[in-house]
Amino acid sequence: MRTARQRYATTLGTLALAAFAFSPPARSADTPPAYPWHLADLWWTLPAHEQLDSLSIAFDISNDVPDDADFYIAPLGLVTVGGSNFYGGVQTHVAGWPSASERTLVPLGRGTLFSRWATGQAIDLDYAQGPPGTHFEAAGYEGNFVSVRAACHWHSGSYVYSVTREVKNSHSWLTATIKDASGKTICTPGSLRMDSDDAQLSSQLASFVEVYGSDSAIPAVTITFHRPSLNGHAIEPSSVVVNYPENGVPQAPRFAAVAIAGDGIQVAVTPRPLSDGTRQQIVQLK
Repeated sequence: MRTARQRYATTLGTLALAAFAFSPPARSADTPPAYPWHLADLWWTLPAHEQLDSLSIAFDISNDVPDDADFYIAPLGLVTVGGSNFYGGVQTHVAGWPSASERTLVPLGRGTLFSRWATGQAIDLDYAQGPPGTHFEAAGYEGNFVSVRAACHWHSGSYVYSVTREVKNSHSWLTATIKDASGKTICTPGSLRMDSDDAQLSSQLASFVEVYGSDSAIPAVTITFHRPSLNGHAIEPSSVVVNYPENGVPQAPRFAAVAIAGDGIQVAVTPRPLSDGTRQQIVQLK
């Protein structure tokens, strides 16, 4: 029987490979063998049988990521609430529909997004809402998903990605926000509706960094993910499992190295491949 982490890792891999099937081969040493390319997946363990009221991860970006890179930082790279999978973070290039009636993807530049998937059925914009400036997408090319997006001019610095649960119009919703180091909300991608009031969390939470698109180089940057905070309290995991996925390419190199950084995990992204065969690390936190 597969462990919970193996099942969720399969979910991440399936989402990545859906886009990989349409990707051309890379052309130089500082581009990955395929797209999208998960550079590192971090697996945190959450307390068992917890209900979600709020969940957040602080993250630091060491230096500016070039505008021509397709780079995704996902503090909440995979979180399961009430049996549904969600993820969110910031990207260098975000696009979305302006409204339910204007279903043409509009480029927004740097931005933030929040998405959820449905199992075996389409999910539409009835499950999405947001403040002025929110853009949307609902489709099936990465599995059936619905997403809210917004422009967000992030660069180097310290941020917090948060999701909170609230009741709006007789339904339970999860609302995502980006805050700066002072605690000020700077970006809000929007809200996604839950199927029921069941807000029990899975015990596994993933954070990841990824290069996507079809021809992006890998930038040199260090991302630090701090301990997740659940319902206002920092969790106390003794270890974090770090995977360097092959992304469908057997014996693929890795393009990141992970180390402890204070109360969190530092992911040092390198444009040059590391061909040491390392696929997984267990990082012991203090």
